[in-house]
Amino acid sequence: MLPKDAFLPGLLSFLLTHVCYLVAFERPGGLFSPVLPFVFVGLAAVAVASWLWSGIPAKLKIPVLVYVALLAAMTGQGIARTLTIGGTPALAAAAGSLLFLSSDSLLAIDKFKKKLPHQQALVLSTYFLAQWLIAFSLGGGSS
Repeated sequence: MLPKDAFLPGLLSFLLTHVCYLVAFERPGGLFSPVLPFVFVGLAAVAVASWLWSGIPAKLKIPVLVYVALLAAMTGQGIARTLTIGGTPALAAAAGSLLFLSSDSLLAIDKFKKKLPHQQALVLSTYFLAQWLIAFSLGGGSS
């Protein structure tokens, strides 16, 4: 979205964000448990990445795959949190992580597959709502 191509630095900074959220979403039972949310999110991530694959430049393929894996793990962890502990904050974590996944998917589709109408509005609205829900989920509600 910036005037210059800062895609790779942006990818790396958001990759670190997903690591932080993944750890923040850890709950009783630890990371990656229950496994079912990770299976479903992982399958969806593989499907989208496969569809986009031909449009991803060779120099970005590995960074994008690593990013997709961490984004999927963070989303799975957000959903697993809800399944394990329940409650409004955990539900906000799941919704926020799914919206973050949606935002990044829209961004990737626009960049690597086809231009989307109203791309900035779609990406930014899902992104900002995702951040708000994630902040709410971690910000003091009982979880």
